[in-house]
Amino acid sequence: MRPYTYKALTSTDPLDVISLNQIKNYLKIELTETSEDDFLTLLISGAVDFVQKYTKRQLLTTQFLTYRDYWSYQEELRKSRFVELDSVKYYTDDVLTTFDTDNFYSTDENDFSKIILKDNKTFPDLDNRVQAIQITFKAGYGTTSSSIPDDILIALRSHIAFMYSNRGDCIEILSKISTAIPPTARMIYEKYRIIDIIL
Repeated sequence: MRPYTYKALTSTDPLDVISLNQIKNYLKIELTETSEDDFLTLLISGAVDFVQKYTKRQLLTTQFLTYRDYWSYQEELRKSRFVELDSVKYYTDDVLTTFDTDNFYSTDENDFSKIILKDNKTFPDLDNRVQAIQITFKAGYGTTSSSIPDDILIALRSHIAFMYSNRGDCIEILSKISTAIPPTARMIYEKYRIIDIIL
């Protein structure tokens, strides 16, 4: 089975997770001091990107498009946390058609949610093609940083501060972002990490 693609249809700004002023206050940098703003922005972006990939949790709500080649009784949506299912569409006779929501339901899971076909419902005919099914859904903690768990925000601040303070000890620090994590932040990241189980 080939890995599924997840394409973000909407974008979020890492500075909406932690703003420049917030990290400056944390680092005790004067807000009027702007000489390192670009570097701090890179650190924020790198840390936010890392925690989302490492934990497999989307911090701010994002709309995703994913594809499937064929119908399955249940489909796991590998972005967390699940917010809502927007649509399920499929190709039949080369026409992209919407699969009515009366035919399936979605689960609310702490990790990855699922789309499950309802009892006594059947799948429609599907063209024999790659990416014959298109599923659009939203995942994330919310639209503002206030919806993100406090300990994740604490860990991000600690992570960014550690990279900022130790930048002279690392060559190309952004390329080594996974190793530039203080123990407390790593412990919090591990708490939220979704582990892939390969059967």
